[in-house]
Amino acid sequence: MTEPPPESLRCTRCHRTFDPHEPGADPEAEYCPQCALEMAEDVIPAPESGPRKPRLGRIWSVGRWVIIAACIAVIVSQTPRMLSTFQPLKPIRRGTYATNATADDCIDNLWKAAALLQQEKRPVPGLVCPASGRPYNITMEGDRVVVRCPKPELHELRSLQVNSESPVPKVRR
Repeated sequence: MTEPPPESLRCTRCHRTFDPHEPGADPEAEYCPQCALEMAEDVIPAPESGPRKPRLGRIWSVGRWVIIAACIAVIVSQTPRMLSTFQPLKPIRRGTYATNATADDCIDNLWKAAALLQQEKRPVPGLVCPASGRPYNITMEGDRVVVRCPKPELHELRSLQVNSESPVPKVRR
């Protein structure tokens, strides 16, 4: 016949009796729950007391924050430059000139001549000054081609010209 389980067991380490039915006790164990816990804690290694090595995860974390701070600094330093793209463009010429309609037509013709010069073509000899009816003076000055109004004084100007290096008409009073 089988024997009924004993009502209490004796710990082989501390020699106390313990109830095998109490929480945390093993009915087939030789040790009480307290001794079993103490023996399990003895198996856990103690932490090293020497200098700690830096963990790689912490280094990466600091590195990421440094990179983020550098990116923010670049964005902040470039903000005025980015905002300037939304401002209207400055005029090409300085100052204002009160020109008459024939002078404006002459300037339009010089813009057409400048476009031809930029395409490395010679201006069409058919372009004439609207005030004088004469063709524009086309001369070579070194490596550049210069197109001048034949009679700028009819426009009340000293000179009106464009060249292949600077495709913007130049007006002098």
